[in-house]
Amino acid sequence: MTETINLREGLFRETPDGGALLASRCKKCGQLHFPAGSICLACRSNELTEIELSNEGELFCETQVHMKTPRFGAGYYVGYVTLPEGIRVFSQLRAVAGKAFKIGMKMKLELVPIFQEDGKDVVAHRFYPA
Repeated sequence: MTETINLREGLFRETPDGGALLASRCKKCGQLHFPAGSICLACRSNELTEIELSNEGELFCETQVHMKTPRFGAGYYVGYVTLPEGIRVFSQLRAVAGKAFKIGMKMKLELVPIFQEDGKDVVAHRFYPA
């Protein structure tokens, strides 16, 4: 079994219901931030609470990337998913046979290895049609 590391610490965690993205909510003004931070970008308060975001949302927009990168071959999808908390998350998207991406479609979060680095699987969040 290959060792795994997270793309970024504090970005998500495993829960009994699957993965959960981690955000911070400002106690002073209520602003929600993803990824979680230590200072509110709206009011500059440092009184933040960590919260788990919903693992389902709706597709806001998507595109297929036709240029390969050092870690990803050409033809992968990215987009924004709007979560019930009102925040939009940029993410890689996984295509599912028979379910073409459509704006407003239900999407589900998964935590999966997306590339390898130094012989370790790098785990990140990704959404797919529910």
